Amino acid sequence: MADTSSTPGRPYAGESHTDRAARRSEQLLDAGFELFGTVGYRATTVRALCREAKVTDRYFYKSFANSEDLIAAVYRRCIDRLQDAVLDGLRAAPSTDPDALITAGLDAFFAAVEDPRLARIVWLEVLGASPRLDELYIATLSTFLDIIPATVLDAFEQQGLDREHTQLVAIALVGAINTTGMAWFLRGYDTPRSAIVAAAKRVITG
Repeated sequence: MADTSSTPGRPYAGESHTDRAARRSEQLLDAGFELFGTVGYRATTVRALCREAKVTDRYFYKSFANSEDLIAAVYRRCIDRLQDAVLDGLRAAPSTDPDALITAGLDAFFAAVEDPRLARIVWLEVLGASPRLDELYIATLSTFLDIIPATVLDAFEQQGLDREHTQLVAIALVGAINTTGMAWFLRGYDTPRSAIVAAAKRVITG
């Protein structure tokens, strides 16, 4: 196996101990994304992760307590990637046009989940894997409410909904979009993204 060198705390090949530890963690996160997103969490061993990451087993346990810790970190990274993609899409759209914001946000979301590794981790590999991961999954869903633009929420309120009911509708819409994306992934992306965006948009604007 690669990366077996070094005395703790000493630079090696111009790389500090801290930098080496950070690099190994990144390699393991990348390996987790690849293997959890293809083979699956339950079928992936620590040895396989280390082989993919090109580190020895002992370095795995310097970064993560177990594979559950690693998939939790990989899952959070996937969610960050999704949210960043949506936020970037929203920033590129006119901030005062709810229709344009909805289209931009949806297109960015569905573009991100076109990576089947990310989609598998987000929708199939975490929920049901353990009580701790179930809690993480449920807590994470609510964070998507925080990135819904105020302009869109205001548009709901203008239709006669108070703030409480607007929040409930937003939760329902996040769930609907999530389910639509998962179904699209499970069907092998058999529908053009533009059609998925249009369908999800109809749900929101309806």
